[in-house]
Amino acid sequence: MRLWIGFLIVKSCFALASLFSSEASCDPNCPADPKEIFFGKMRMHALLKLDKLFKWTTKEHLKKYILIDPLDAVELQSPTPALRVFEERYGYLSPYHPLVGRVSHDFCDISYITCLMKTFTEDTPSSQFALAEMFTKALAYRDLHIGLKIAIPIAGQLEMYRVDHVFDLWHKMPAFGLVPDRPHIPAILLFRGTDFSLWKERGWASLLSDLDFGGPGVSVFMQARPEIHRWLQAVADQDKKAIVMGFSLGGVLAAYTLIYEHPLLSDQPSYSFNAPGISSEVLEEIPDEIERRLISYVYRGDVVSKVGKLFGKVMEVSTGDMMKPIQAHTILMSAQERFTLAEVDVHKENARRSR
Repeated sequence: MRLWIGFLIVKSCFALASLFSSEASCDPNCPADPKEIFFGKMRMHALLKLDKLFKWTTKEHLKKYILIDPLDAVELQSPTPALRVFEERYGYLSPYHPLVGRVSHDFCDISYITCLMKTFTEDTPSSQFALAEMFTKALAYRDLHIGLKIAIPIAGQLEMYRVDHVFDLWHKMPAFGLVPDRPHIPAILLFRGTDFSLWKERGWASLLSDLDFGGPGVSVFMQARPEIHRWLQAVADQDKKAIVMGFSLGGVLAAYTLIYEHPLLSDQPSYSFNAPGISSEVLEEIPDEIERRLISYVYRGDVVSKVGKLFGKVMEVSTGDMMKPIQAHTILMSAQERFTLAEVDVHKENARRSR
């Protein structure tokens, strides 16, 4: 119960932040309106104070994960300095024009993200991690429309993708199906995380999905499963079997897609960031052969991923310092100068969880 209360506090902080939101100028070279910066700084300072309080009241075992023994950690560094600039101006805690984890409707916001992703052309672990993180935490929060074309670096080569389908998961909660021009390249099913646009129907639907008694997102997935199945079948028939990606609520929706629709998905890994876990009942249904087809990234200090049970290959991501809960949930880790990945001992981690 204490953990669920913590989960709700973090989500409530995001909702509060949305009330102080402002849309800054879409031109990065144009000075922002002083009024917009003022409200942006109010929002940022409120979040930082809440985060400090939440860190102080959170038990130590909820801030980190049990790692495999012997430890096999990998140190990575940001693939480009441009990511640091992006985090400062467009990160969740930015006072200027936050795009990470927050919905916006300007087309040029899509351009900022897609132009940055084009620079991840090296086929390295750092670039792969950065690309997946930008997809789930930034691109998924844009209003992508059918027919939009996006160049995406795959295995070090730019591949042209087209937004083929926009899903209505439940009460206008969107997900996006992206299909490559060439065969034998995986399509992408991209789920959006929690949307705190509480003045919109989809925002309330997203928040209610987080509070699902069967586990965050499970009822939404079951509601949308027929539409998801049809799209996955269509792209599989084109020899473009999909991978799935998502952040937070979107991450657990990606997990359910892999669990229940894995025959239609690519053998290449799918990705989840900062997602809550699944219920014990669902965990028992997972076939052994799909366990390692989902790579879940959980961030040290983030309590959201402490809800539910983990599965698949789970990596704890850390800068070495213990981050505060809201910061840990929303940070672009790929923008940090250096960060570390270490595999979580899923069986031991799940054994100390009640749900």
